Amino acid sequence: MDEELTARENLEFHGVLYKVPKKLRKERIRELLELVELWDRKDDLVKTFSGGMRRRLEIARGLLHHSKIFFLDEPTLGLDPQTRSRMWEYIT
Repeated sequence: MDEELTARENLEFHGVLYKVPKKLRKERIRELLELVELWDRKDDLVKTFSGGMRRRLEIARGLLHHSKIFFLDEPTLGLDPQTRSRMWEYIT
């Protein structure tokens, strides 16, 4: 994550790198930021985020481009129980 960018800018940048079409990219960014409960912080710089918020944003970034294979090494480490449950439900 680039700490000098907002949550939305980080996901936008990542989506462009992975060639996610613009319309889909905007939809996915909103969907994922809502999923990880960061939509209300979408325009805040990442450097103002707590460790757990950064972790949730990293997960959203990894899910943005619908990869065929997604390796997860303790993906919910540092997340609160509600977010952890929602993540596993979404990934499943």
